[in-house]
Amino acid sequence: MADETTETELTTTEQMPPLPLVALTPVELAGAQASLIDWCDKKIAQMSEEIGLLRDGFNLAQQRKWKITGWANQVELAEQRMRFYGKVKFALDHGYLIIPDLPINVFAVRTNATEPPYHLYRRKPRINSTYSNDVLPEQLEVGAGEYKSPVPATTRTTKKERDYKGNEVDMEYFRTCALREMQFPVALAQAKVIDATHQAMALRVFDEVGLVGPPRKADPIVAGRILDPREHVTLHRGMTFFIAWWLRWEDL
Repeated sequence: MADETTETELTTTEQMPPLPLVALTPVELAGAQASLIDWCDKKIAQMSEEIGLLRDGFNLAQQRKWKITGWANQVELAEQRMRFYGKVKFALDHGYLIIPDLPINVFAVRTNATEPPYHLYRRKPRINSTYSNDVLPEQLEVGAGEYKSPVPATTRTTKKERDYKGNEVDMEYFRTCALREMQFPVALAQAKVIDATHQAMALRVFDEVGLVGPPRKADPIVAGRILDPREHVTLHRGMTFFIAWWLRWEDL
């Protein structure tokens, strides 16, 4: 018996052209920015068409009582990707420049959460203990959520226990208990840089904001990142945008 599982073909009316942008002068940079915005418009239109085709496939599978999990996952990912490109265009429209996706030390994440994920750490007391960032960005729509510190507040308790040698030691237990307000990490930053960072965060388009390079670097760059939904959020990959930079002459 012939297989009747005909699927909706995902063919769009227009294929996206490659986007090899090169800018060597400020004038060329402005032109590249305009080209990026136009490309995002076309990409969003393409994603909208793709979502329509995927929904047709989902509805067909549902009508025929086939398994719909795969279709539902594809629709969700396509919707997330269209939201991603919409956020990229929003940032470009507001004048933010894309820079290489460099590692950044995140000091603010955008989230709807009211409390951090529950974690319990067991550490023997030591100086300058550090803990992993527990609060992750949620890849929200533009304008949604609030910026919080990626490092939650913790409560600490100490208990007497015995180590593997049978010696009595003090063991500390740290439990995440609350979200912290984000804090700009460089105390000596110029007021204009802090103001530019505040303006960028007020748009609530970047999923995370941080510094390129070590937090105590003499000439740090403040950058915002929009995370790619195709990558796991803990990988911190996506589109990175320049927000501000400052250099103290005495450090030259």
